[in-house]
Amino acid sequence: MSRSGRVVRALALAAGLCPALVAAQSPSEGFIRTHVPDKNLCLFWPQRTYVFNYHSQGSSQTPGTAEFVAMDAAFDTWRALSRTCSDFRFEKGPYVGVAIIGYDKASSNNTNVLVFRERACRDVVAPGDPCLADGTCRNVYQCWDESDTTIAITTSTFSFNTGVIYDADIEFNAAPQANGERFLFTTISSPPCDPDEQSPLCVATDVQNTLTHEIGHVIGLDHEEIPGSTMEATAPLGETSKRIIDTGTAAGFCQIYPAGQPTPPCEDVDEKVLAVNRGTPGLQAVGCDATGTRLVPWTLLFAAAFSLRRRGPPPP
Repeated sequence: MSRSGRVVRALALAAGLCPALVAAQSPSEGFIRTHVPDKNLCLFWPQRTYVFNYHSQGSSQTPGTAEFVAMDAAFDTWRALSRTCSDFRFEKGPYVGVAIIGYDKASSNNTNVLVFRERACRDVVAPGDPCLADGTCRNVYQCWDESDTTIAITTSTFSFNTGVIYDADIEFNAAPQANGERFLFTTISSPPCDPDEQSPLCVATDVQNTLTHEIGHVIGLDHEEIPGSTMEATAPLGETSKRIIDTGTAAGFCQIYPAGQPTPPCEDVDEKVLAVNRGTPGLQAVGCDATGTRLVPWTLLFAAAFSLRRRGPPPP
């Protein structure tokens, strides 16, 4: 029986519609693979197919089905990249009515779900509810159970012994924050919103920008500190640049999933570009504890951030 755990990542503001491939002009040239805690093992999908399911409620903030169009565009961008170098497939499955995050080893109905969480768990979960102790409130009450400052989060369940990924779910934080504000998810390309006058008619938190980053986590890429990287852990209001996959992120994907060849082990492909923070104000990193049960948030004051969480317990 193998051990497994979870990795969770998040992103903030984003916007977008049109598929884009690789930004040749991008300053980013590196990538970092996601590691099993305390091991030189990296996460990967051995079957090279990610079947994803949208939650049918979508987002109440976007007109019509614009959010689903933007989400499709993000996956199309990764598909276009895959056609140049890989045999990895992104397959859209049926819509689902309930968004269950995580992996149930006893179930044959696990799904890789993408959902907009539009209410905060603190607003709907009563004190003393059993879900608070076992960490299932997000599933029981279909609510957002992460930091207010996190825009979106990816939860991946994987084997501690092999790095094989079993499941990867993505949640968008559309819930009211403690101060009454919330991230406004938008889908148009321009102009960027004024921070004090956000609306669906300008770019606030872009759906495509956000999801393009999160898909990077799905396939096994970690946060990158190089400015301009698709996997950079921050996204300011009005950003759409992550719609385009930078050269470093593209290289990571192509080297992890080379067409017709096995995924190389970490030491053969992992480019650990640990670039220092280039002065972006407010960027902080909080380290993960040795047990791998803590959220590792990347937060940016007056902007948005991605976060990473590793936790158990282990499925087989």
